[in-house]
Amino acid sequence: MVLAMVRESIADLDELIIKCRNQAAKEYISEAVACYKNGAYRACIVATWIAFTFDFISKINELGLSGDQKAIQKVAEFEKIRDKHDVSESLKFEKNILDMAKEFELLSPIEHQELLRLFEDRNRCAHPSMISIDEPYSPSAELARYHIRNAVIYFLQRPPVQGKAALDRIRQEIDSDYFPINHKLAVEHFRSGPLARAKDSLIRNLVIVLTKNLLLEQHLPVWRNKRKSALRAVYEIYPQQVEKVIKEKLSTIINSVSEEDWDYVIEYILLIPASWDLLKSDKKIKATLFIEQTKSVDDIAHAVQIMHLKSTAVTKMKDLNERALGQFIKIAPIPEVTDLAVNYFVNSRSYDSSYSNLNDLILPLHSILSIDQIKEILVAFTENQQIYPSRGITNICLEFFKLTKNVSKNLKDEWRKVHQCLINGLGCQTDLQSQLEIEFPDFKSTSETD
Repeated sequence: MVLAMVRESIADLDELIIKCRNQAAKEYISEAVACYKNGAYRACIVATWIAFTFDFISKINELGLSGDQKAIQKVAEFEKIRDKHDVSESLKFEKNILDMAKEFELLSPIEHQELLRLFEDRNRCAHPSMISIDEPYSPSAELARYHIRNAVIYFLQRPPVQGKAALDRIRQEIDSDYFPINHKLAVEHFRSGPLARAKDSLIRNLVIVLTKNLLLEQHLPVWRNKRKSALRAVYEIYPQQVEKVIKEKLSTIINSVSEEDWDYVIEYILLIPASWDLLKSDKKIKATLFIEQTKSVDDIAHAVQIMHLKSTAVTKMKDLNERALGQFIKIAPIPEVTDLAVNYFVNSRSYDSSYSNLNDLILPLHSILSIDQIKEILVAFTENQQIYPSRGITNICLEFFKLTKNVSKNLKDEWRKVHQCLINGLGCQTDLQSQLEIEFPDFKSTSETD
């Protein structure tokens, strides 16, 4: 039993080695684990501390390369000490490493305290201090393993991206031409980059910056879409932290949104649905009034996708003309719009409107149309003389047939009438007619008989 536990703990330590980012630190942690396996626990703790110091120097070098001025100063200070072989200053620098790591926000206060114990035990192990004249300091196996774990979990496995430097780096990445507009891809990007194991302070500052970008700044759609993608990605990775910031800051930030820019607020609520419940009541009332008064199709289409604004938006939607409804459907192809779309098509008043109504209103909704609605559309094709034979209508009707093919077997009589209409009205075979004859072979025999 005990042997099995020891083997399990050693296997865990081997996994910790793999997690180390810096190669030099990984080598020293490997050495620490080897010492642990051989019962050399004092050497294990010393090697663990050395791994930490190497990794700290590597991290501030990375921060310096990314433009962090404070890190650049620390690197210059360390190199000056090293070039002079100044032992006294080296010891002083090493003594302050934990405080510097905390200053760079690479360690939280609790993590700082945990690793301070490593530093103290390292001193006990490395210096000739004794409990008595015949008894040197002798750490336990559990203590040595504890220090290895803390060093890796709290520090060695993490990238050096916290604080202002991390925030600046993330903002630069979002501005990059290669930042994904698809928020799922943005999640993958952030998980493998600066937001992996991010501090609460970094998440907070990033959410505030992105929220202000989206609510208070006017930019081209590409610029806004990148920030939407980024904010949505951060929310998916750290939902609790993001909601905490939104609850605290969103209503205050909205106070600075101008009347003509309130569409940005609606877009924001749609982006982060939980934000509605985190808004103050006066902002919720204003959002409802804004939708009641807006003439923007985009605003109505966004609002209809927000549960608490849906009924207001649906009422506004019913007043949209055919062209506006097509714009609405591109943004929000919802079941509530199907009756209106079918009605516009069935009552098309010209060849042009019948073509555009079928193309812009009906085709995008094909997957949510009921069988009765499809039947109504087919009846209109044969009975409304403004629909058939409008120019190009048969090509779009063919597309409609292909998209609704799964229910065609239940509407055979209606499609037969469409087929007969084609035979009677045209002197040539159409692609739609040919497709119907392939799907329903008895249609062809009927036409030949006629």
